[in-house]
Amino acid sequence: MSKDIEFVAKQKLSVFLPNNLNRYTVQAGVLEDKPAAKPAAGTTRRPMGKVRKRKGEEQGVSLRDLMAKFNTSYNILLAPWRNPNNKEVAQVVDDIAKDLNHKGRWLARIKAGVQAVIRNPIKRKEYGSNTQATQKRKGFDWLFVQTGKLFESIKVEFLNRV
Repeated sequence: MSKDIEFVAKQKLSVFLPNNLNRYTVQAGVLEDKPAAKPAAGTTRRPMGKVRKRKGEEQGVSLRDLMAKFNTSYNILLAPWRNPNNKEVAQVVDDIAKDLNHKGRWLARIKAGVQAVIRNPIKRKEYGSNTQATQKRKGFDWLFVQTGKLFESIKVEFLNRV
């Protein structure tokens, strides 16, 4: 066994990894609480797809409360991380591995990747369908999306700076 390999084999990765992975602690969800928008008649297109138009008035419920309700029922914030077929999770892990060697060059990409892990299953409609009555009222079938404001409010920030 070469000396380099022997040295690496003797290092305690359990000490190395937690110290280095701590810098990737993120907070994700509806980080800035705003009131949910009341839907107006008709639909419009947003970057994520077809949504109902927004009225200027508030719905009387906050986006955080709405996210808490959906997260309690569907585990929106954690379920995508537990899906072994989620390619976005693999991409985030790959970007973290790259960043370990480059001390911060990949942070924007990691942040966008974490956001994609949470948003994309909603965008792909992986959580199911609305009831027929809700589909008729909204004009489309997209669970968790009405005006798109909740979807757009899902953000990510690093709690630890590199």
